[in-house]
This record gives sequence, C-alpha cells and structure tokens, in this order.
Amino acid sequence: MACRRALDERVGVAAGLLYCLVCSVFSYYGLSPNTEIFFNALTIAAVAVAVAPRIPEGHTDRWWQWSVAGLLLGAAVAIKPFAAAESLAIGLFLLWYYGSRRYWGKLFLNGGVLIVSFSFPPLLIIAYYWQLDLLDTLRFYLFDVNGAYPIELAWYLRLKYMGDYLLRFSPLVILFTLRVIATLRFARTQVPSPGATGTGVVEEQGRLHRWASFLALVFSLVTIVVLITGKRFGHYQIQLHPPLAAL
Repeated sequence: MACRRALDERVGVAAGLLYCLVCSVFSYYGLSPNTEIFFNALTIAAVAVAVAPRIPEGHTDRWWQWSVAGLLLGAAVAIKPFAAAESLAIGLFLLWYYGSRRYWGKLFLNGGVLIVSFSFPPLLIIAYYWQLDLLDTLRFYLFDVNGAYPIELAWYLRLKYMGDYLLRFSPLVILFTLRVIATLRFARTQVPSPGATGTGVVEEQGRLHRWASFLALVFSLVTIVVLITGKRFGHYQIQLHPPLAAL
C-alpha cells in the first residue's frame, strides 16, 4: 500500500510480492512468530498513511493521518522498542516536509498530534499495569531487562553480521544500492536523466528521489538499532525487509 500510494499500482504489487518472498526464506529470517513480523505490519501501515501520500506533489494535507500514524507507531514500539527506528524516520520526514516548505504552524500542530497519539498505546499499557498494582514488574522489564540487553561485540563481527544479510539478499541489495546512487545523482544535478524531457519526467524523478531518500533513511536507522544490541540474531534483520523490498 505504501509503494502504491507513493508511486503507482505496479510498484506496490511488486514490493508486496518481494516482501512476502524475503519473509518466507527459511532459517532465521522468517517462518517463525518473531515480533518483527508483527510490528512491521504496523510501521508499514504508518508509512502508508503519513509518508507515502506526501511523496507526490499536490497532496491534500490532512492532520488525522499523523494521528493514525502515531497510534500505529506507538503500538509497534509497545510490541518491541526496536520500532523506534521507523518512528524516528517518520518524525524526521515530518520535520523535512513542513520545514522545507516553511509551514511552521503545521509543523508544530502535526508534530504534536503525532507525539500525543504515539503516547496512547504505551500509556494504556502503563495504566493496565497500574490497575493490577504491577508497576514494579513493568519497570523491571522495561528498564532492568532492556538495560542488560546489549552486549559487547567486536566491530568486525558486527560488520560480518550485516554482511551476512546483504549477501543473502544480494539481488535486492544491488537494486537497492543502484536506486540510492541514482537518487544521490538526481539530488546533485536536479535535471532529468539523459534524453528525457518535460516537467513530467522531472516530477517522476523527484518522487523517486523523495521516496528512495526516505527508505534509505529507514534502512540506515534500523541498521543502527539492530547493531546496537551486539547480538547476531537473524530474525532482528526482518525489520530491514520493508525498506529493502519497497526500494
């Protein structure tokens, strides 16, 4: 849905099929009830609601989209804090989208809506534990357990961990890299590709530039979050599948 709203129907179908394919690879990367598979659905929906409609020019701005996105992201983070990577990416997109257009009022209004709605799911969980008089238990799992989660790991083993993922999905990674390079080239030149003419081509390249830049940001932030733990569990990298398939 996100790709369909950002670009077109064919791209959306292709991205959806690719996502199902990469999630179906046996051994560590799918076919198991990992939390990443569940919160990916929420973060993808948040991107489809708030980010994808603003990729084409001329979008009608609606504040409720940020509210829905905030609820989805808050629920995703409630499932697993790793979803903070996508939440940060969407927040940065909001800052860029309104800041670059100097819509300061909408920036603070919609940013506030996103933050407040994002807070609802975690607050509901806190209220639930408070009602059961189990706030100490919640604090233990939120801070004590998560605080002890990261472990020390040599930098080259972290690189090997990411290299395993990049090699496993190298056909998509190569296409991903080529799209990012083309995006950087467009950002530098701001002109149509050789032989192309017309404002329609420039607008199409502009959409690709905005969409690819956002997905590359998501991929980078997720990579950082995954590597911070120091643990080399393959299912962590399921979180990288959506931006990889979408781009």
